[in-house]
Amino acid sequence: VTDRTQGGASLTDGTVELMVHRRTLVDDWRGVSEPINETDIGITPNPPYGNATRIGKGLMIRGKHCILVSNNGLSIKGSTKKGGAALARSVMDEAFAEPLVFVGSAPPKEEIPFLTMSFSGVMKSLPQNVMLITKQLLYEETPSTYLVRLGHQYGLDEEPTLSEPVDVSLEDLFPNQRIKHIQEMTLSANLEISSWLEERLDWNGRSNSSTGDFDVGAGFTIKLKPMDIRTFKVTVSE
Repeated sequence: VTDRTQGGASLTDGTVELMVHRRTLVDDWRGVSEPINETDIGITPNPPYGNATRIGKGLMIRGKHCILVSNNGLSIKGSTKKGGAALARSVMDEAFAEPLVFVGSAPPKEEIPFLTMSFSGVMKSLPQNVMLITKQLLYEETPSTYLVRLGHQYGLDEEPTLSEPVDVSLEDLFPNQRIKHIQEMTLSANLEISSWLEERLDWNGRSNSSTGDFDVGAGFTIKLKPMDIRTFKVTVSE
């Protein structure tokens, strides 16, 4: 499991080669027709047909690599997992999207006027196979409206229990607030899902696949299927 996009290959049995960053000083004839020489300052002016020169030192990219080792059938997070995909799913989002810690400073004798000594953005823990991807206040909209994205972390048949569809109540995401209205959006949140359903091409071929379940149940409960990501605009009152 890595914390950033990387290239990788197993060129011989029992080995893995990972490329964190690629830098070349001459064209290696891999298709870009120029050296891949990124520097920390930039490049000289490069008019058409000019000969640009890189300025500064070469970039240094660092990353983390987590190696997960497990026997088949080992219990992880309260569920029996089999296969590397299920094992990776249990930690990959934690590795890729670590919490950001902010620290401030003040004179030792100055009292800091904290409004609260603790805070939680949810009323209770989400299901083990669900990730809160986005919870963003939309400042330009009134009354208070949030952009919310929830994702199912497991693929189909990757794990006996955690690959099953799961119900999530949006009310659990808004402690001390009451939901007044929700509107499901497309993934990029630039179109209502109802408008997308009207505009999309209806496939009348032999495929039995469906577009998904876009209903919202009682208590503003939604269902997430394996690898689903659903996006909502949620209007709340304090």
